[in-house]
Amino acid sequence: MILDRKYWLGMLAVAGMVSCTPWPLESASAPSPSVSFDAPVSSGALDYGGGEVTLLARFENVSGDTSQLTWSTGHAVVLGKGFTVGAQGELETAWIRLRWDTASSKDTVILRRNADVLGTVAVQMLDILPGLSRIYVGSTSDSASMRAVQVSNDTLSLSSHMGAVAYLRLSFRDPDTNYVARLTTALPLSLPGGGTLRWRNGIGDSVLAWQAPNVLYDSTIDLVESDGLGRGTHTWKLHLSTYAEEGSVWVVQHQGTSLVKFATTGGGRLLEILRLDGLGEVTGISIDPMREGGLLVATDRSGQKVVKYTTGGLVRTSVSKLLPRSVACDYDGAYCWAGVRDTAGHSRLVRVDGDTASLPVFPGDITSLAVDQNAYGRVWAASRDSGFVARISYKHLDTLIRGTFPRPSSLAFDDSLSLLWVADLEHRTVSAVDSQGNVVKVLSGFVQPVSVSAFRGRVWVADNLSGEFTRWSASGVCQARFSGYLTPQAVAIDPRNPDVAWGVDMGSGQLLRFQGDSLVAKGHGAGLDRPSLLAVHPGNQ
Repeated sequence: MILDRKYWLGMLAVAGMVSCTPWPLESASAPSPSVSFDAPVSSGALDYGGGEVTLLARFENVSGDTSQLTWSTGHAVVLGKGFTVGAQGELETAWIRLRWDTASSKDTVILRRNADVLGTVAVQMLDILPGLSRIYVGSTSDSASMRAVQVSNDTLSLSSHMGAVAYLRLSFRDPDTNYVARLTTALPLSLPGGGTLRWRNGIGDSVLAWQAPNVLYDSTIDLVESDGLGRGTHTWKLHLSTYAEEGSVWVVQHQGTSLVKFATTGGGRLLEILRLDGLGEVTGISIDPMREGGLLVATDRSGQKVVKYTTGGLVRTSVSKLLPRSVACDYDGAYCWAGVRDTAGHSRLVRVDGDTASLPVFPGDITSLAVDQNAYGRVWAASRDSGFVARISYKHLDTLIRGTFPRPSSLAFDDSLSLLWVADLEHRTVSAVDSQGNVVKVLSGFVQPVSVSAFRGRVWVADNLSGEFTRWSASGVCQARFSGYLTPQAVAIDPRNPDVAWGVDMGSGQLLRFQGDSLVAKGHGAGLDRPSLLAVHPGNQ
């Protein structure tokens, strides 16, 4: 084929124009990112024999945008992770701490940057260290009387009355079932100032017994777990603490569906003793201190029952009542009063535990009760909606106050002075009533006094709208004021010292402890959610 001269001249001209720009022999590109894993990984694989393992990845030519890095595993429990960045912003290392509690024979750990896989580690299970499935606590080692507690982290808690013996049952699960779990911590162990810790069985379900000291104690020790092969170990933290039952406090929370027990340790820290869930709507709580070290009584309105718990949280009795609203216990009589509504819509005051007599019918719900512990079978009752305050002696209504307190929100009886204190929402006052039903003292200046507690000439008030807790003398002098809270909902005096009180702030979800002129302790974030009611263990007075 013959091309004319003009065509070839045009092609040479184009070639001359292109030759002015250098032609790249190969395209320039950034160095490829790479990752390598340090020991215990060998050739991209890990033989896992139990315990905790840390994988360390070393980077080459990887940018420092840590938000693009992700780890993924099939079955591992991630215990922690992190990274390091160089002086120029480049990624240097990343690490992840893992533990496997599964019976699967294989797993894969993958490190990605965005969607790109930077590296993988194949995991071969040799023998997995057994793990804890459940723990049980109680005052006896009998599993039927122990309370199950979910395992949430690597710290186990065992609380006890001072001088008592507490038991902890550890229920292990072994995915491989080849070698049973054992605790290799040397026991018995004498703790400095903390009694003695020993076990009744160190293999399988391990039952630990702690002889608690006769003082307030709060400390943590290590329990080391292993299996028959000894390939790996795991350290559990065991938190041991003692508390005094007198002065411990029950809190109603989660809009009445849970009960939580708190006490203070030797260092003054708030300590969660136990938690009871699964209730419907708790509208009243009281404590009978005379039997079994203290029994908690709660009215579950939506569950339509009155429930009694031991100090360890076990259900002692459950009495079905129609819409119970309030409850208060008579210590000497060893029974409790409950305000309930019947099928006809009437409110009655009934006695539970022993004598179950039904007392006269009242208009409106009985929203508050206060027992006169100085007189057998005497109780004060109030209805916030119907606006009455009444006193019942044994089985008979002997005093009825109407019109004086249009909306009584809370009652408290000071046995030392034989005075009933009534908080009234409409008049915004807290008033003292004597045994004849006469008002003898009025405290004013409140916005919405929702709760009152009285003992040995001290009166504590929770004011919902002003955000204040206040302490008064029986003569009407304000002795202390604690301000700045969101919605104070309840207050209760510590029976060991009337200048000490517990309070709950519903808005912030805090449990508070006041002493003198100071806030000495507060707790929040431990599952507290809209706490509403308090009951303090009065002790055997």
